[in-house]
Amino acid sequence: VGSHTMQSTTTTSSSTGQYLRLRPVPAAIQRVALYETRNWLYVVGSTNDGTKCRLLKIDRAPPSPGRPRLEVEDGGVVYSESEIKELLIMLDDGNKYSVNKYSSHGLQQVASAFGIVGFVRFLEGYYIVLITKRKVVATIGGHVIYKIEDTFIYPISHSHKPTHPEESKYLKVFQNIDLSSDFYFSYSYDLTLSLQCQMRTYPGPTPAPCWKFVWNEHLLKLFEGYVNQGWITHIVHGFVGQYSIAPYRRANCDYLLTLCL
Repeated sequence: VGSHTMQSTTTTSSSTGQYLRLRPVPAAIQRVALYETRNWLYVVGSTNDGTKCRLLKIDRAPPSPGRPRLEVEDGGVVYSESEIKELLIMLDDGNKYSVNKYSSHGLQQVASAFGIVGFVRFLEGYYIVLITKRKVVATIGGHVIYKIEDTFIYPISHSHKPTHPEESKYLKVFQNIDLSSDFYFSYSYDLTLSLQCQMRTYPGPTPAPCWKFVWNEHLLKLFEGYVNQGWITHIVHGFVGQYSIAPYRRANCDYLLTLCL
C-alpha cells in the first residue's frame, strides 16, 4: 500500500502535546453495540464515557434489482445515556410478537465493539465488519493510536445460510485476511497524513485524508458520506511504534520517538 513516515520527538513533559500544535481531541464514537431484530440491525455508538450516543438502523432485507445498495438510516440525533437505554427498551418491547409460525424474541445484542471497519458484499447480501479488540500503541499530542487485535463479521440479512454455492468460499477468503496483524486506527488523528501536514493546517479546515493509505476505503464507500462522520474509522496498514529514548544521556531528558510506516 505504499509507505508513509512520521516522526515526533518531544520531551517527556510534552507527552500531553503542549509542544504539538494539533487539533483538540474530539468526543468521538469509541464504543459500538450491535443489536438485531428479525427485520433490522441497530448499531449504538457512544463516546468513551457513554454520555453521548448515536443510533444507526440497517434494513436486513436482502438486496434486489430494484434495491441493490445497503440501506442505512442515520437520524442524526445525539442521545444521552438514559435516553438511548429507554429507546432500546422500546425497541425490545415493540419487537416481541408471535404470529402463526413466525415469532420474535425482541431486541437481541449480537456484539460489542470499538468501531466499524465497513461493509462487504460478495455474491449475496452484505456483512458488517467490526473491531472487537484494540490495543493502545502510541499517543501523539493527546491523540491515541490503536492497533486492531480482533474483528467480527456478521451478515446483515436475517437469513444466515447462504444459498449461492460460492458465497461461503468468498467469505472464507475474506476472513483469511488477518486484520489483527499490522492494522491501525485513531478516532481523532489522521494516520494517512504526516505530522507536519497536520501541524501546518491547524488552525483551519480539516484536510482530506490521503486515500491511497485508507485500507478500508472500499468497505466504506456505501457508508461514508451517508452517516455522521463520527461513525467513520479509517484503517491503515503498516507499522506504528513509540519508544522512550534519552539521546543526550541527561537526567530528565527523555524523548518520545514515534514511527509510523
